[in-house]
Amino acid sequence: MKKLILVMILSSALFTGGALFDGVDNQDMTQPTIHFWEKNPMKFNTYVKGQCTYYVFNHIRQDGNMINNKWGDAKYWAEKADDEGYKVNHVPSVGSILQYPKGEHGHVAYIEKVNSDGSLMVSDMNYRKPYEGTKRTVSSYQVDSFNYIHPKNNVKT
Repeated sequence: MKKLILVMILSSALFTGGALFDGVDNQDMTQPTIHFWEKNPMKFNTYVKGQCTYYVFNHIRQDGNMINNKWGDAKYWAEKADDEGYKVNHVPSVGSILQYPKGEHGHVAYIEKVNSDGSLMVSDMNYRKPYEGTKRTVSSYQVDSFNYIHPKNNVKT
């Protein structure tokens, strides 16, 4: 009888701990349903709210594509994406990520449009200040200065 009670207590503790982890790990609460058994790599946005990385991750998720949620600061994204087999080059395309590795944290932006003159329409966050979303044009002479990360299709969506 004591073993049965011990097994029940341990089982309850494991399921409670898993449910708590699921709730804590879902910090952005964009999907407030229970996802304990789900294996979707885009399930959680672990980047800091108000930052460019958080914004771009959400945009990629909305497109039904995927990137890793553990690449850290924007300045590391191209290197880590390349290490994980993502296509990283100097050729922008709609839906890809513009990555600038310079500065303390670097910067990433989402490519909305490639214009006929070679300039880019991008959207991002924290370009000027935290939590501020911007849409802006990157001139054609600047385009070669950046890396472009091409997200993979998320088959789990």
